[in-house]
Amino acid sequence: YENKATALSALEEIRNWAPDAFLTVHTAVHAPKDMPQVTRAKTPVERPAKTKKSVKATPSEETQATISQRKQFHVHIKDYNDVLKPTEVAKLLRLGNIVPLKTTRLANKTVYYSYPYASIDEAKSVLEQCLQHGFPDAEIEVVY
Repeated sequence: YENKATALSALEEIRNWAPDAFLTVHTAVHAPKDMPQVTRAKTPVERPAKTKKSVKATPSEETQATISQRKQFHVHIKDYNDVLKPTEVAKLLRLGNIVPLKTTRLANKTVYYSYPYASIDEAKSVLEQCLQHGFPDAEIEVVY
């Protein structure tokens, strides 16, 4: 830039375009009172001890309870097959400030999803955040 004033003017334009793209130091950070609190499920999931039982054609109440203890929910946010555009990277970074993200690289794509949550209500809250931050194809998946 020609001078400091020109550089500061350009910086101000960028800040107006993407105000949450800059790190700032805060001495105390408090979530808004109306923002739902999200807690992570235990990772790894505690599995019940295996016992020898006879095989039954229909699951017993005990088996169904064991399955529901292991059931968790995560939000499948987005799959990318190509190199990400800077705007997509920025969206993911902004969302990552609110929702802890996980990434899995497969042979032909990269998958972004949230950490697992113990309840469907927690996952719905995270899904709402994903939708609000520009990921209209996000969906909740059940993880066993």
